[in-house]
Amino acid sequence: MLKKTSFADYPQLLWRGVLMGMAEVIPGISGGTIALITGILNRFVEAIHSFNSSSLRLLFQFKLKQFLQIVQWQFLLMLFSGQFLGILLFTRIIPLPTFLRTYPEPMLALFFGLILASIILLARSAGKPDLKGLMSYLIGGIIGFLIVSGLQADTPESLWFVFLCGAIAICAWILPGISGSFVLLLLHKYDYIWEAITFHNDKSFSANLGQIILPFALGAIFGLMSFSRFLSFCLNKYPRSTTMGMNGLLIASLWAIFPFQNAIYLTMANGKEKLIKTTPYLPTGAEIMTNKGLISVFLILFGLSIVLIIDYLARKKKH
Repeated sequence: MLKKTSFADYPQLLWRGVLMGMAEVIPGISGGTIALITGILNRFVEAIHSFNSSSLRLLFQFKLKQFLQIVQWQFLLMLFSGQFLGILLFTRIIPLPTFLRTYPEPMLALFFGLILASIILLARSAGKPDLKGLMSYLIGGIIGFLIVSGLQADTPESLWFVFLCGAIAICAWILPGISGSFVLLLLHKYDYIWEAITFHNDKSFSANLGQIILPFALGAIFGLMSFSRFLSFCLNKYPRSTTMGMNGLLIASLWAIFPFQNAIYLTMANGKEKLIKTTPYLPTGAEIMTNKGLISVFLILFGLSIVLIIDYLARKKKH
């Protein structure tokens, strides 16, 4: 039985939700990681799973009292309220999705450092790999390579692809180590999705709602009801192999967000430029010593340090 949520829990859940919301906007720090650090990951996953076929059957039968008694709606309501506030902070007040489009190199450098730190933490939690672990790393790396090499910068904006983005990103949302925003970054829909969710683009309200938000939300619901259960099963049944496989995928994906990239743009009919292809490259020593190169290196180290410091403080608090 899960612990019932009382009014006394609300302030604690609210600030944890704010941190999770902020993390979900930042590729490299997942909401699942924050939930793990703040000690609510198990409750979070089980609360989501309380919305199962049995509870939904009660809802569809209009047995609301019984439905509310078996689902963890108070817990999720306060946690989601905090996440909403955290998302607003990093999309409206500090608009990271807009910064990524306007200043791609420094933002990619920051995200690269954050994700590199996540890889280090996942490797430590999984432990030294044996032969089975090495195979997990290899399989995850191959999957990551195939995903990165198969995607172009100009990914579709059609409803089916937005739906797919929601289904995949929501799985990363509840798992420690992989960020949902990182998934959107790999799918080249990070700024497209977040700016629509916060109505921070040049589309109308109805266009954002019908073409982006609704299909993304439906994909997220589908992902929660299907893929997330499979991933949770793998984490519970094969925790080390699953963690190593996810880490292999992250390692292979790093190249896709390397801050030094050659970009090709296509000028649209309205005069705006659209990114259609990026090719990462290793910079020369002279390029690194330029202002752009030094800023990128600093932001990589800055992002790396932030996550490692947060992890250090969390482990120190536990002891």
